[in-house]
Amino acid sequence: MIHGYRGSINHISSIYRYNAPSRTPRRKTPFVPTVYFIRKVYQDEESNKVFIEILKEHITLPKAYLGMFVLAQWNLKHNKLRILYENDMKATVIKELNFKLNATTKNKVVPFHLSLNP
Repeated sequence: MIHGYRGSINHISSIYRYNAPSRTPRRKTPFVPTVYFIRKVYQDEESNKVFIEILKEHITLPKAYLGMFVLAQWNLKHNKLRILYENDMKATVIKELNFKLNATTKNKVVPFHLSLNP
């Protein structure tokens, strides 16, 4: 209810110049769960390897990307991780690999209890 008004939504739309979003048809392609990460590329001081860290995993990359930011796209349905670099508004795939969720992340570390009394 807007300011105590009980009229139709069409009347409110005309007053506030609001247009309801149009209903679009269902997806033509199936939904694929995907997680995106933006990571800076670092160099390991001991091994001099260039890497990014995603979910406690080190993924090595070519030295040319040291100090740059990359986009990692993790397809959860197919367990694939793609590392992309954008240059001149064009994305280039640097690396693609199989990437499954680490089994230790599925373990409960601390039980969670919601308490209303502190």
